Amino acid sequence: MFELATKTVVNFSNKQLEEFTTSMITTIIFVSFLVSLGTIALVKLIKNLFKKIRKTNKSITCECNNNSVAQVEQ
Repeated sequence: MFELATKTVVNFSNKQLEEFTTSMITTIIFVSFLVSLGTIALVKLIKNLFKKIRKTNKSITCECNNNSVAQVEQ
């Protein structure tokens, strides 16, 4: 089994090996680029989601001075 695997590797010509490695490198670069874009988009989406949550959860407190009531947003 091991001899068969080594024979098939040896039977590759330099041109085929070069084309294979070039295509694999370009594929890896492309996939990593897509993953990084997806990660950036996900981070932006989560940040916007937290901003919306913070805006809706703003509490309104009341400061009472003498008999007047003023609403203050935190």
